[in-house]
Amino acid sequence: MTREELAQSLNCSQSTICAWESNTSLPQLPAFLKLLNVFHISCEEFMKGVEIE
Repeated sequence: MTREELAQSLNCSQSTICAWESNTSLPQLPAFLKLLNVFHISCEEFMKGVEIE
């Protein structure tokens, strides 16, 4: 999936996706839930890959 396709799926801009990728911003809850849906992953599965600082 391209950044453009993802942005269209989430109804946001490509620059927003880029900011998430570079950790300069985080998605708001509605966008986060859409991300989980787009990638067919549960919140629990996502959290397994998150490092706690």
